[in-house]
Amino acid sequence: MQHRTVRPLHAAEGSSPCLYANRLAHIFATCNLRWPLCVGITRNPRCLLYSGCPSVIITASQHLLTEHRAFAAACSALAFAPRQYGLILAAACQEQYGPGAAAAFQLGAAAVGGTVTLWEAAGIGSGSLQWMQLGAIKLPADTGSIRCMCWREAAVGLPPLLALGHDKGGCIWAYRQEDMAWQELCSFSSPPGNQQSLLAINWAPALGRPFELLAASYGTTVVLYKALPAADGAHGLDVAVMGELQHPEPVWKLEFNMLGNMLACSLDRRPEIWFWVPPLTDGPWRVVSRIVGTEQQAVDVGGEMLD
Repeated sequence: MQHRTVRPLHAAEGSSPCLYANRLAHIFATCNLRWPLCVGITRNPRCLLYSGCPSVIITASQHLLTEHRAFAAACSALAFAPRQYGLILAAACQEQYGPGAAAAFQLGAAAVGGTVTLWEAAGIGSGSLQWMQLGAIKLPADTGSIRCMCWREAAVGLPPLLALGHDKGGCIWAYRQEDMAWQELCSFSSPPGNQQSLLAINWAPALGRPFELLAASYGTTVVLYKALPAADGAHGLDVAVMGELQHPEPVWKLEFNMLGNMLACSLDRRPEIWFWVPPLTDGPWRVVSRIVGTEQQAVDVGGEMLD
């Protein structure tokens, strides 16, 4: 799945919208820490706008196949799984609160902070989504709130892999079919001297690379991680820092290109996107270009999502 987003309204209180596209319809999901999660279906949403509260959703075509459904709990992060796994949505939920929560569409008990609940949906063609809970990932209480999530692209011989970012760092989980449960493979903490929460995380496509590459944003610092199978042969990953990329403002969104050889970092409080590439041999990553907008442009597209 590929989706592109620009910063939503009141993004500091929640996360970006998510979009799942297939040949029948587009499934969109939005969330905000003050409001329950909303999920809906539309045929061709060229843009989705919402006014802070995701109960107000407008599509460019003004044609919804079904009304949006609000989950019981307010959410801090969302991520659709790769299409090969089916229509699966991972939602990091907080305690139930906010206007409208009592009348929200019930899919199960509200989850507390530090829990990722996974849902699978059917009925896309009929225009009515039926959701079933697949399982949950529970993090220790001392990790704080979950800020972001990113799935690894599907690959033959690999289980579903999900990277999570939280207040104290991040971790990677895998679904073990034999146990029918999620298992933590590794964890990583904030860089030394950096007390920022992990704001954004992205998994690079593994095209010809002998290791897994991830990028994580801790405020103005983006850390590149290299993950390899555990040396002791256990079911896990060994994670090492490959480098750090410094920016003048916090990075709220980052994403690798389809080859995994370029990283785009979108800055907060400044309408700029920085593009980083690795060295040809040895050396640090470097900035090859920037997209610089204006403050007026940043306001005009503040609540827009492009499919």
